[in-house]
Amino acid sequence: MRVERLKNLAWIFALFVVVLIARLFQLQVLQAERWEREARISRLEKATLPFRRGRILDRHGVVLAVDRPSYDLYFRYRDFRRGHIYGQLLESLLLRGFEVEGGLVAVANQGEAYGEALLQLSGSDLMQMSSRTRGDFLFYLEGACQVERGPLRDQLRALVEAGDPRSLVQALPQLRDQLYQALAQAGRSWHILERTLGPEWTGLLLTKLEERRRTLDLMVSRAVVQSAAARALDQSPSSLRRLLAQVPLSEEPTSARVAVTELMQRWQLDGYNTDFSELLLARREDAPERNPQAWLPGLRALEAHVRQVMPTDIAGLRKQETQRIHHLRVVSLVRDLNFDQVDLLAQQAKVYPGLYLQNITRRLYPEQLQPLLLGSVRLPSADDLANLSEDRNRYAELGRMFYRSPAEEAEFRQLQHRQLSNALRPDESKGADGVELVYEKVLRGQRGYLQLLKGGDEGLEPLELQFFSPQDGADVVLALDAALEKDAQLSIARVYQQTLATLRELWPNGPEPRAFRPDFPKVGMVLMDLENGETPLLTSVPTISRLEVREQWNDLASMKQGSPLRQRAIGGGFHLPETPYPGSTFKAVTAAAALDFDPGLWDRAYECLGAYSPFANAKPLHCDARYGHNVITMRDALKKSCNIYFYKLAEEIGAEVLESYSRRLGFGHATGIELVRELPPEEEGGPSRWVGSTGLERGVNRLSSAEDMSRDRYLLMRVAIGQQGIQASPLQMARFYAWLATGKLYQPRLVRQGAGASPAMQPVDVPVLAERDRRRIIDALSAVCEERGGTAHLTGFPSSWGIVGKTGTAQIRQAENPIPTHAWFTGFFPRDNPRYAFAVLCENTGLHGGQIASFVLKDFLESESGQALLGVEQ
Repeated sequence: MRVERLKNLAWIFALFVVVLIARLFQLQVLQAERWEREARISRLEKATLPFRRGRILDRHGVVLAVDRPSYDLYFRYRDFRRGHIYGQLLESLLLRGFEVEGGLVAVANQGEAYGEALLQLSGSDLMQMSSRTRGDFLFYLEGACQVERGPLRDQLRALVEAGDPRSLVQALPQLRDQLYQALAQAGRSWHILERTLGPEWTGLLLTKLEERRRTLDLMVSRAVVQSAAARALDQSPSSLRRLLAQVPLSEEPTSARVAVTELMQRWQLDGYNTDFSELLLARREDAPERNPQAWLPGLRALEAHVRQVMPTDIAGLRKQETQRIHHLRVVSLVRDLNFDQVDLLAQQAKVYPGLYLQNITRRLYPEQLQPLLLGSVRLPSADDLANLSEDRNRYAELGRMFYRSPAEEAEFRQLQHRQLSNALRPDESKGADGVELVYEKVLRGQRGYLQLLKGGDEGLEPLELQFFSPQDGADVVLALDAALEKDAQLSIARVYQQTLATLRELWPNGPEPRAFRPDFPKVGMVLMDLENGETPLLTSVPTISRLEVREQWNDLASMKQGSPLRQRAIGGGFHLPETPYPGSTFKAVTAAAALDFDPGLWDRAYECLGAYSPFANAKPLHCDARYGHNVITMRDALKKSCNIYFYKLAEEIGAEVLESYSRRLGFGHATGIELVRELPPEEEGGPSRWVGSTGLERGVNRLSSAEDMSRDRYLLMRVAIGQQGIQASPLQMARFYAWLATGKLYQPRLVRQGAGASPAMQPVDVPVLAERDRRRIIDALSAVCEERGGTAHLTGFPSSWGIVGKTGTAQIRQAENPIPTHAWFTGFFPRDNPRYAFAVLCENTGLHGGQIASFVLKDFLESESGQALLGVEQ
């Protein structure tokens, strides 16, 4: 019998040895590569290497935007409460149910008293707490009393588990000594930190941290209540919030009312005296994060009530939501730390848990020019990070696999590379608007990374396994000229200040300009290079600084007129009084359409008596010349800007000719500048789609249809003089006059260099005007500036400049209150060898184009940079 038992044991042992050998063979031979890889992974160190975002430069290399490395101070309460004595004491007190008015500030000022209250608790007191709460309490108390693993910690735990009736300090007096010593050291180190941060932080740093802690407390309490409600209704918290937030709470929809009623019954809230619906959302604009105290007491009371009457609905949620919210929330405290501040926080990082140095690459804009065009950068939103989260989840899923197919291995490595080098991270910036947004792929580089194997293959020096060099973003060179921009702004301000004196001198018998405001210019000014369509000047006044955008955004965004958030050279985002009718500058378009239709119309004469009615007994339309121009041909009609002539000319050529020709010249469409792109409708007849910085140009370039003009003769005639049914920005008008000068309809180019800098749109079926007819119109527009009676003659342009231009005065219709007119001046120079097209729009001046807009151009060309432009051409 005994021998039989030994045989059985021997067989079992032999079987065990065979299984062991088989398993070892599987591990050492069949799966050798996999486990070697896992062993390496356990010793891998990965470090990412930052890239530099590309610069934005003007055409001469002046830096308009550049990255600068900097250090900021960040705060994460989760690490502070777990590692700093002030946070540890406060959390211990809160877990025990103490009311701590003042939070962290009170603990710092009365730490010994609060600590003594905790140490007077007994083991039996702590045993009355739930096991989870007791575990958390001991974790924080041990941290505050500097209790590490060892005999003292074992004694403390044993005392509590035994339910010892003695107080903690009575049983373990060394706890008090260590607590007091830690508090004293924390006070000294905190004083050093505040002094290093500067006098403005003395006594205020903990106040800031307490504000952040209370904000987090509100977020946790709100999330706990919402998650409990969602659990009770078998919904997700987000779907419940959407349900209750569909309309104002006083007008709850039926589905929301049903949900609230069901919860109130389930949680026995019939006698609850707080507005339960509002408390459930905690969403009033004047209460949540701005004033946590407003909702916190009610949320806490509701949480305690639910825990009592329906504990299953809320079990575990506070710890879950605390971990989730505290882990994710990091707040910036101080920007641009100096060397001493960085040195202190770097050398003594363990003394200040929860306070982190963050190496930030800050985007600077040294010249403070054109913020609406250059744009800005921002941290990624939740939507931006959605792809990163999906990639991380998939990467983790693949990483957990014991076996990966070749395709899965390739995907795993691709995801690894993308996360290390390309993926947008929460602390990285991206383009928000303007050039920064549209050229994000050009400006943004790729992070590099270094992967090391600790101890190498033989346990010696670290072995470099993989290195990917960071790739800086490419620079983008703009066509803008910073010097021209500054001189243009100075010229605008100077001319506005001089205009009243100019009017008294040159038009002594003219009416008093009551609407003109010399202290509030609203101007868009464009200069287009006729060699390539580049735009060295896109001035918009009033200007705005980036600081004003950050600090006064709400006030600026609510402005109805004169908002500096409009880029007036490109023209979008206007309100009714600023509608960009091109006025008489559009008469050159009507003239070109007429000559293309019938060249003989150049010599056609019409009679102008100062007013004209298209129908018998109909309301007359007027000319600026009260008594008319008598019989007048096209040349003089352009020179003197006769409205009656172009009313009658439009009637002769008809709506179809005028509308078709204008559209072929780009009117009614986006200009094609790179920052704004108009895509075709998704469905026939649907609205256009816009991408990029859409507010820059949306809505500005409009043209009535031929059908509408055919039905409404008044509309046709007004379109012919640029007064209604046609809207155009200064950029659009400069583009037309560039075509008149060269025969080329350029796509405006803001960007001179950089991948993707080609024009956004391609011209289609551009009209070709006969050379004789083109020169006839140019001759007439030269007379505008050089001949007596021309609408810009009194501006006094030197004939050597060769200015070819057209003034315009655009009326904005309003039923009751007249709106001051716009003043325009558009054209090109020099006449004989055109190099630059221009457009100047002075909004709501109540003046004619030849009284102010032409003077802006003259003053600008007299500046140093303007003379350089003229000197190149001479």
